[in-house]
Amino acid sequence: MLTWSPVVFLTGPRQSGKTTLVKALQESQQVPNDYEYFTLDDEGLRNFATDDPVGFVDQLPSHVILDEVQLAPTIYRSLKVQVDNQRVPGRFLLTGSAQLALIVELADALVGRMNLLQLYPLSQCELRGKFQDDLGNSHGQRKAKRVEDSALTSVFLDNLFRGDLHGELAQRPRLGRELARLIVEGGYPEPRTLSQSDRRTWHTDYIQTIAYRDVEELTTVRRIDVVPRLVEVAAAHTSQLFNLSRLAGPLDLSRNSVNDYVSILQNLFILRYIPAWSNNRLKRAVKAPKLHFVDTGLACALLDLDEDALWADRKRFGQIAETFAIQELIKQATCYDGNLNFYH
Repeated sequence: MLTWSPVVFLTGPRQSGKTTLVKALQESQQVPNDYEYFTLDDEGLRNFATDDPVGFVDQLPSHVILDEVQLAPTIYRSLKVQVDNQRVPGRFLLTGSAQLALIVELADALVGRMNLLQLYPLSQCELRGKFQDDLGNSHGQRKAKRVEDSALTSVFLDNLFRGDLHGELAQRPRLGRELARLIVEGGYPEPRTLSQSDRRTWHTDYIQTIAYRDVEELTTVRRIDVVPRLVEVAAAHTSQLFNLSRLAGPLDLSRNSVNDYVSILQNLFILRYIPAWSNNRLKRAVKAPKLHFVDTGLACALLDLDEDALWADRKRFGQIAETFAIQELIKQATCYDGNLNFYH
């Protein structure tokens, strides 16, 4: 996209690896331009952008990475003016931890000028590629094989649409209890290296950061304290049909309020709706969607489930295994050459 789009917006959950990726791109010889990196997490830089958006954008170099761009919405119109004055491929590489539905001003300002990419927490094919490297690359002799190359080796979706899964299934034994471990670990890079108790602390702090930073800064909701409680309730309902009453009951909130909060959490990559499938478009529109967590490790931590507890609770295991499977498919779809929509 950097070779033809003037603005590329890389979005995804906090701590999914966006900053790591754009800094790797900055150093890569394969990227066509030399990029300078700025983060709006820097308070001084953010104040400059907020107080003087025109001056801030005017002094930017010819190709620039702007990290956490949602923190300075005042610069969006100035970015548009810059692109219109100098429509150069790859001019701006932006990152943000919220979907465009929440960053309405950015979407409006750069419509027709910007292309969107989503980066989710690590997929199983990425993680297995890394483990193979650590073990000396069990599927080859190139010990220095790059993780980025391994991440693209899954051809499951291609085989699926060709109706040819015999090779895929023959090569892989059933995971059994190992599946519970993979579900509990999740895909966020940092907590995967921690103990069970530390992992729970990390995920709890993660939700607090989302609530008291992103929700407070990006929305006008008043009951910020409700957000962590709602996330815990939603974790218990992952892979179930979306039911506002069941979510609202434990929180003493109206259905409309809960619906607003769930939409915010969806835009911040905590939750995801999967709509119902029907050949009839009208029926598809009115049937209830399913609610899924974006990361099963986060859901398990909020439910205080370790590998043993998840394996023992067969009903919960089934629900979260469904979420695990759909999220793996969604991650693979981001690298698939074609537009895919997901339904339950």
